[in-house]
Amino acid sequence: MSHTAKPVIGISCGDLNGIGIELIVKTFSDTRLLEHCTPVIFSSGKAINFYRKSFADINFNYQNIKDFSRIGHKQINLFNCWEEEVAITPGQLSDVSGKYAVLSLQTAVAALKQKQIDGLVTAPIHK
Repeated sequence: MSHTAKPVIGISCGDLNGIGIELIVKTFSDTRLLEHCTPVIFSSGKAINFYRKSFADINFNYQNIKDFSRIGHKQINLFNCWEEEVAITPGQLSDVSGKYAVLSLQTAVAALKQKQIDGLVTAPIHK
């Protein structure tokens, strides 16, 4: 577990075409949350940036991490679960977007089991 006073909380992204990433971006645009926890989002930078660009008036910044020893405790962290380009079509369920939602969740659960994060919040996955 973390050696800081704040818990390190993993967040799975949910279905790429669902509301999960949109909620993550909107929620953590309020930087006051960083006083209470250190978030680690399990997704891809490309997916996060797709939704971040949808909200020009929202300030949402993050750092990419490749291993958990590099977590920034005063900022949002993104653990890239995949690098490939994935088509995102909000509101349209697809097997592909569901596949990456499961990958996000599996990666986050593995990090929790290995005690690299202290807790996990999951976004919805649709079938």
